[in-house]
Amino acid sequence: MNEDEYEDPEIMTAVIKYMKRQIKRAYPECFDVLVSESISVVRHSHGRVDLAESKIKGVDNFFIGSSQIGSGEGLQAKISAAHRVYDEFFSN
Repeated sequence: MNEDEYEDPEIMTAVIKYMKRQIKRAYPECFDVLVSESISVVRHSHGRVDLAESKIKGVDNFFIGSSQIGSGEGLQAKISAAHRVYDEFFSN
């Protein structure tokens, strides 16, 4: 969620309900034995990882293509990360 969505309780509720629906779809029995539930939402719990390259030193055949290492947010960050991996993969 971006900063604006975090402040809106209706959007927050909709996101949590959506996540629970997806979990229930994947694991139909998961909520059957639930006695209590506690949901915590933390601002800025995820962010951008600043790696100079998309590879880890010493592991030449392992590339990181996470949106957290891309520039921008959302789809833009994913595309940016994919470009970085592509460039590093074919730069040799």
